[in-house]
Amino acid sequence: MYTILVLEDNVELNQTITYALKKEGYHIFSAHSCKEAEKFTENESFHLTILDVNLPDGDGFQFCKWLKAKKQVPVLFVSNQKVTRSKYL
Repeated sequence: MYTILVLEDNVELNQTITYALKKEGYHIFSAHSCKEAEKFTENESFHLTILDVNLPDGDGFQFCKWLKAKKQVPVLFVSNQKVTRSKYL
């Protein structure tokens, strides 16, 4: 069974992602903050990590950097932040 860490502070989005992945048979560790996710990484290994960009106690990019220094795990970034297209042009 594949294990996935979901780090998303938006409760509704976290629950939706977690529910969908569990329904497909994945084992999920769900966290709402970097600190909570760090505790999971102490004793667990993951096949994939899904990270929010903006978190209450840091950001997903910094957490990714911290995680990659400790473990080899693919990362998928998600965000429910509204971004205007001109910001990237």
